[in-house]
Amino acid sequence: MSKEVNVTLPHFQLPADLGDYLNKLMLTYHNLAKPSTSAEFLKKNKELGKRGIVGRGLAYLVQLNLMKRAGRGKYDLTATGQIIRKALVSGGNAQQPWQAELKKHKLFAMMQNYLKQVEGVGTAVGFGNWVRTAEGRNWARQFTEDGGRRICSLFASKGLINYDENTGNFSFKETALAPVQVVTDQPAAAERVLLHVSMDSTGNLNVRVSGDFNPGTSKRIVDMVLGEKSSLEKTRAQKK
Repeated sequence: MSKEVNVTLPHFQLPADLGDYLNKLMLTYHNLAKPSTSAEFLKKNKELGKRGIVGRGLAYLVQLNLMKRAGRGKYDLTATGQIIRKALVSGGNAQQPWQAELKKHKLFAMMQNYLKQVEGVGTAVGFGNWVRTAEGRNWARQFTEDGGRRICSLFASKGLINYDENTGNFSFKETALAPVQVVTDQPAAAERVLLHVSMDSTGNLNVRVSGDFNPGTSKRIVDMVLGEKSSLEKTRAQKK
């Protein structure tokens, strides 16, 4: 996020299911296929609601560094926004790129500090007031409290927190991005068993050493294993 952008909470006029609404805006951008105004977004997708709500949604995507202002009232996706758009279009839920970007945002760091202060479990309203105080804002009560609820709804929808809309309580959940698969031109090496040790019902050890070792090395390995067993048996006998 750019240092010039002041941290703010989502406007209370935005839908309570903010994560889903922001996804719809990015999918609408995909259908427009070019930087567009809020009026053009609404013309393309009537389900987005009133033009003022569309404008607030686009502005919050700018706040989240997923969109940028392109001049003349138009909005364009950022590079990260494009990654999320492609994931959504391909039929995925885009959780991984959403999480990665939200974790970079100052609001995520503020949430970490807030939850640390309240010992791990906070409230959406409490977090809204925390942000208001930390940023030195004079936000109205409705903006602060509903903004706290919406940002918690957003973070929960992207898998970052556990959030109970009925109580307003929330806490972090353990999240892990899928491991990155490194593709190489080298085939995976086949595994081979070089040493096999088993014990029969009488307590005798059966030791088999791979033919990859020379006879002298194989004998030393067998002696080492049998010697370790003998030492263990002596220790047990002494304890009795």
